[in-house]
Amino acid sequence: VWVALPFHLWFAFWMFIPHKEERFMVPAYSALALAAAVGLDSVVGILGRGWPAKAVAAAVLMTFAGVSFARTHALTEHYGAPAVIMKSVSALPASDGAVLCLGRDWYRYMSRYFVPEGVEVAFIDDGFHGLLPAPFQSPSHAPPHFNDLNRMHPSQFTPVERCTYLVASEYPSDPAERARPSAMKEWTLLAEAKMLDTAATPLLHRTFALPSGMVPGEAVYGRLILLQRAAN
Repeated sequence: VWVALPFHLWFAFWMFIPHKEERFMVPAYSALALAAAVGLDSVVGILGRGWPAKAVAAAVLMTFAGVSFARTHALTEHYGAPAVIMKSVSALPASDGAVLCLGRDWYRYMSRYFVPEGVEVAFIDDGFHGLLPAPFQSPSHAPPHFNDLNRMHPSQFTPVERCTYLVASEYPSDPAERARPSAMKEWTLLAEAKMLDTAATPLLHRTFALPSGMVPGEAVYGRLILLQRAAN
């Protein structure tokens, strides 16, 4: 109980915070792993050191390994598109005045270090209705529209007409009336990578990479795309 207490305290703390993300649990994972190891050792100790205990320990470890592999493979298979697209972004020419725009999946944007020198990063109004990041100015200064309620502000968006490049997403579950940038004549497709359509994919298939037919449903994919404004 005492070994697992740090994890439970951390978990309980975040239950009272409105905005939660999986990465917030990272500091507590070591305590969870330690508690699991101690728990397994306790079970083996109760069963003794004969073959039943060894069989239980082997079954638990094999199950853990299988689930871990399925989760890791799902992360790379379902959500690996941003790494592919940002690699293409890094190959764009350095250009003062060029603007790289990010759409609704802006939070998958990995790092400013992938963006060539002189290229500005901006956001377009593409269906995300929360507060967006802003360029760093100083430790003591925050943009006046920043708030602690995650409310969007019109000033955080740039007109799409300013965009030289655009990172956008297209999913099968999108409403029929939603415009698809790749179909617009003013854009040229530079790169694409498949991306899981979370709205159309069942929970187990979103979480783990599962063989076809193992559980009902299947993973449904859209794509993440990098576009360049076509020359007039």
